Amino acid sequence: MNGCLDRSAEECLAVNLCELDCWTFMENSLAIALAEPGDFQSYKAHLQELRYWGGNVNGYGSRIHYFTGWLLQNEKRGILQDLTEEMGGIPYRKKIGYISARPAKYPKIKNSDNLRAIRMAERRINAHQWFYIPQARIAKMEHLIQEGDIVSLTAWKPELDIAHQGFAVKINGRIHLMHASSLGKK
Repeated sequence: MNGCLDRSAEECLAVNLCELDCWTFMENSLAIALAEPGDFQSYKAHLQELRYWGGNVNGYGSRIHYFTGWLLQNEKRGILQDLTEEMGGIPYRKKIGYISARPAKYPKIKNSDNLRAIRMAERRINAHQWFYIPQARIAKMEHLIQEGDIVSLTAWKPELDIAHQGFAVKINGRIHLMHASSLGKK
């Protein structure tokens, strides 16, 4: 899956249900759920709204590259609600800037317009107060997680927000993570 959204020289809405990572699995699932049944154009419109800042495809920098940005935009659109603080979350004090700090890893930010857009997105994300639930507290609040909730796992890498995400599902009364693993190729 790595690079699936970057295969085209020009930014365009990539539609690929055969190669999914954790993020594209979630946003494609949500786009399908929001679309009119059987309407491919409706699905594509929702996918674009979910994937791009303001729903507009306008270069590499218009795509949402940080999952916290995806959460921020889609909460603003009324698609989801961040309940982390209400569930006992504590402030997540991390300055996001992983992509802009690594131009060798992200060649498309060598373009000054793309880099400027990424930095603007990082500023928006950093201006928002985020919360997380420390691993030691998860068992105590597991009963608050509902099936279908989006679960995000914070990143250990400096300047990176989220490492993995998926949907909460209940199996035998316990919450599990339904996700796609690019590392596990499943």
